[in-house]
This record gives sequence, structure tokens and C-alpha cells, in this order.
Amino acid sequence: MIKRSLGCIVFLLSLSSPTWATYQQTGFATISMWADNGVTYFTASGATIGGNCLYNRLELRETGDYYGNPENGRRIYAMILAAQLEGKLINLGYSDTDGPACRIVNVQVQW
Repeated sequence: MIKRSLGCIVFLLSLSSPTWATYQQTGFATISMWADNGVTYFTASGATIGGNCLYNRLELRETGDYYGNPENGRRIYAMILAAQLEGKLINLGYSDTDGPACRIVNVQVQW
């Protein structure tokens, strides 16, 4: 009986654990970007990248996006470049437990 109660408590605590990945967004902002060693970094002006993402930045790697898809990574990069050339605001989505080097999950452009 005690083992069963303890098991239920552990299970319920695991459901409310802060280590579960949470989808976050930067909000629509102006994006700064730079590249170094095959990684392109992005920061959103006025936005704080939360969770365990270090240096308040997100990244796209040469191996692709958050899901490891190089083609989708190229599409995301092209969308960001097109939006920047047009002066549009950009919203980047990311998982706050992907760090310390958090990758971009998706991008939205305010056309």
C-alpha cells in the first residue's frame, strides 16, 4: 500500500516537473543575426530568450532546424532574410529546454 501511494506521488510530481519542454516565442521583433563556425545565431530586440538557452540567442545549424531537417532550416533562413529585406517584424519559436544552445523551431513573419 505504501509503495503504491509513493508511486502515485512520484508520478503526479513528474507531471508538474519544470523540466518538461515548453514552446516559447520571442514575439514580433527586429532580428539581429550573425554566423560563426557553421552556426547562424539570432537575437530578437527587446525579447529575452528563456529557459536554459544561454547568451539570449537562438541558432540554426548547418544540420538544420530544431528537428534536424536541413531543408526546413534553409526555408526558415530564407524567410528570415526575406522579412529582414522588407523591414518586417519576425517571431521566432523555440523550446526553452533545448539549451544551452537553443535552436529555432519555427518562424512567423508579420507581413
